Amino acid sequence: MSEKVDKSAQKTEKIPEKTVEKTEKVEKETKTEKTEKASKTDKVEEVEKVESITDLEGVGPITAGKLTDAGFDSVEALAVAPIREVADKEQS
Repeated sequence: MSEKVDKSAQKTEKIPEKTVEKTEKVEKETKTEKTEKASKTDKVEEVEKVESITDLEGVGPITAGKLTDAGFDSVEALAVAPIREVADKEQS
């Protein structure tokens, strides 16, 4: 058994080993979860900055040309436009 000292009352109490082992296991799992979350956060920060319409995934030069001709000359203009408007103008 491990001993735990209550500093406020300066008492020593015995803690069963199983309780100590379970506590250590939970602390280890919590540390692992925090590490995994930090790793996922790091991945989010690696996203490339989109500066022009052609930087968008799936938008090639032909589609970018159609969008530009339809009046969407920036990523911001495309982002704030209603999807129906974008679809209608792209098909024109």
